[in-house]
Parts: sequence; structure tokens; C-alpha cells
Amino acid sequence: VSYQIISDFFKNVEGDKSEKELVKEIVGKHAAFYPYLNEENRSIVSDFNLLRKNLALYPELLLFCAADIRGSQLKENDIKKYSFQYSFVISKLEEYLKYHE
Repeated sequence: VSYQIISDFFKNVEGDKSEKELVKEIVGKHAAFYPYLNEENRSIVSDFNLLRKNLALYPELLLFCAADIRGSQLKENDIKKYSFQYSFVISKLEEYLKYHE
């Protein structure tokens, strides 16, 4: 749904086509982490390592995911889940940046 919304929005916005395509791809794939992002997932670290290898936009998607979590109602509705998801995603982003500086 988000991909369609941003695609429709960009039809009326001037700008670099390749940049708009990049943004649309990030928006379209931003939920890639959510199926794995729960405390009960015993293979979360290896799952994220596979995602890192298979997603060309891994750091961008991590950043978008962190923003998505921060902007969600999760903090008000389930602070434990919010804290886990946000801190895990931030730790993966920091880990990525540490090794790619």
C-alpha cells in the first residue's frame, strides 16, 4: 500500500527519476524485517545476517524501519515490543555502520 501511495505521489512531483525509484523501492521493502523482528525468534541474528546479504538497500531499510517504529503507535500500545524492536534495529544499524565506515 505504501509503495502505491508513494508512486501516485511521485507522479505529480518533479525530480530525478532514479532518486524517486530508489525512494519507492525503500518504501516498498521497508517491512522486510518485521516477520523476523520479535523476541521469540531464536534465529533473529542469523535471519538479519541473511537479510544483510540479500537486501541491496539493507542500511537504508534499517533506517526506514527504525523511523517507522518510532512513528508508530507501538510505544503507547506495547512498550516492551517497541523497546525490543527499536533497540534491535538500531543495534543492527550501528553494527553495519561500524564495519562500513
